[in-house]
Amino acid sequence: CLLLLLSCLASSNAQVIVLPDSPSIIEKTAASTLQKELLMISGDSIPVISETEASKARKSLFRFHIGATKHAAAVHSGEWSEDEILIHPVKGGMVLTGHPGRGPIYAVNTLIEEGYGVRWWTSTEADYPDRDILPVPDIKISYAPPVKIREASVLDAYDADFRLRL
Repeated sequence: CLLLLLSCLASSNAQVIVLPDSPSIIEKTAASTLQKELLMISGDSIPVISETEASKARKSLFRFHIGATKHAAAVHSGEWSEDEILIHPVKGGMVLTGHPGRGPIYAVNTLIEEGYGVRWWTSTEADYPDRDILPVPDIKISYAPPVKIREASVLDAYDADFRLRL
């Protein structure tokens, strides 16, 4: 893990995924999802590090701040609506957060779809853009769904990962 981080830090176009020092399962899942999806787009594995590690890392790294990080607290205060998401650019990175229940995962999925152009058609079929370098998406979204219950009546909705994307 340390060797992967060091090799990424040596790159001129380095990016990292930053989690709070004590991340929740939802935040870990969101970071893992972002890492996997960005690998599918670019072929590069982006390391996941803690806020403490990020504070010691090179300042030129682009940081995806997932969940309840200090950067998230600086751009959102107060209560979250259920399933609310926030995708917000910050200096040197981007905050992907939301309601602690599922917000960080929904924010990551929204970034992948709206920011990077990935299209998930079914649980087994998707279109991924082929990029050597991951651009920084010009995206800023704050969204709270107006309904509390969403249901898709398709067989693929039983696939856990695809259900989260729906």
